[in-house]
Amino acid sequence: MDTQDAKRHAFEAGLSDALVAAFRNAAEATAADGELMFARGVSRDLAKAVACRNYAMLVLQLCHLVNIADSCDEEGWEAFFFSGQRASTSGFRGVIGERLRARGWRRAGFETTDDGVTISYEDGQFNVPYSRMPVLSALMYFLVETVGYQPSDDAFSAMLENAARQSSVSDAANQVSRRLYEYLGDHLRAAQEQGKFELIVSFLKAQNGGGEAEIDDAVILAFWRARAEASEETDFKQYRSALRAFVAFAKAIEGGRSKGAVARPASIGEDREAGEIPPDILAAAMDMEGEWQSPLPRLEAEPASHIRFLTNREQKDMALLMDWGPLAMTWPLSLLRYETFGFTQSRLTQAARAGAPGAEIDRIASCADTENFTRRVERIGELGAHAAETLKASAWILQRAGQEEAADSDGDTLVDPNMLAARRAFKKLNRQGFAEDALSNPDLVAGHRAGVEVMLSVRDRLDAWHEMANQLDASPPGLGEQFEADTKCFKDGFHRLYGESA
Repeated sequence: MDTQDAKRHAFEAGLSDALVAAFRNAAEATAADGELMFARGVSRDLAKAVACRNYAMLVLQLCHLVNIADSCDEEGWEAFFFSGQRASTSGFRGVIGERLRARGWRRAGFETTDDGVTISYEDGQFNVPYSRMPVLSALMYFLVETVGYQPSDDAFSAMLENAARQSSVSDAANQVSRRLYEYLGDHLRAAQEQGKFELIVSFLKAQNGGGEAEIDDAVILAFWRARAEASEETDFKQYRSALRAFVAFAKAIEGGRSKGAVARPASIGEDREAGEIPPDILAAAMDMEGEWQSPLPRLEAEPASHIRFLTNREQKDMALLMDWGPLAMTWPLSLLRYETFGFTQSRLTQAARAGAPGAEIDRIASCADTENFTRRVERIGELGAHAAETLKASAWILQRAGQEEAADSDGDTLVDPNMLAARRAFKKLNRQGFAEDALSNPDLVAGHRAGVEVMLSVRDRLDAWHEMANQLDASPPGLGEQFEADTKCFKDGFHRLYGESA
């Protein structure tokens, strides 16, 4: 069974039959043309968000979209969401554009952009991207079936009576989130991750006497060492599993915006004495626009997918850094340990399961073959340099194809003014989409135009992390001594986990 199947079954194990049916009904909803209303990926995203109780921000965005729907069509939000048209990014862009051409906005404060719709409220702004609208539409279908049409409409109607204030939208989102929380209380068993979170919380309390907790690289390593020494069997004995749990934990409590929330269980609920975080806090505190998402998947979407900006190996080498986003800057040593000693432990686990001789286990556990921190940082630097060269090559293609404005849009970071460096980069790069014929191929030109924005994000993230790692190396004890100290630590842990031979 692959990882996606394992994840799906883990979710389904905690779902009631009624909840499974609600997910299935949303996933199998059909459009007027007989095709599925929602792409499979959209249905999976919805199921994952709800099963992980990570839906508060989706509900908030949905309420803003209801406001948009009501403002661009006098027939109400129902006509917008249940028109029978397939839910897609382009479809929603077209529907909104068509209705605005016919009659314009019914209320002031709304503005369409290339990426979505921006609402200027009396007390702030909010943007709903077109790309987010399909999953929000799927959530609407799901809410109508689970929470019910009338409770949802009551919340939306009260919101639209004072639609000029963002606080009114937040109130509606809180109300809908509470309704969904109540429904899931009877239909969704606590996710397995919750038990892991509680172990982390218990450790943090023990470390800090129940007070405020600051999670850093040292705390994460100490947690893994404690679990490695514990008698009970948990997957936290794998350093990578322990670190992934901390990453998930950090993301889950991000909306709390307070250190105090870290020292209490991060479940979504109304029992404050039990340490739960209610949906209204999440809705008010979390900023969906600031939520980090790896830019790499955007290279797999058309038209950027026509260009081979990165090889599979390059993507693999930078995937963790891109997935973590800001956390990679917060926990740099943890990232290095994950990629180096974590890889060594994976080899150890595989060798032990395969019944490898003690000498082989001992050789791997010695960490003699483990990539050191300095080399790992150098590889990140090399990836950043490659991203910069790729950007120059794309800029040359865009400039040659008559896209001077695209090539010059970020002149101080994208390419030298005289384009000579860009031309040299183009000549040196031998990959799909970087040949001379790209200049006259509209699909390839469009791919470069779309990919440049993504690769800028990739390059900036790589460069920022590489610079931060170099600063870390320049500070005592330096990456070399840190690696030596960590080698002793992990060798000791491996000895405890894999027996005397290690």
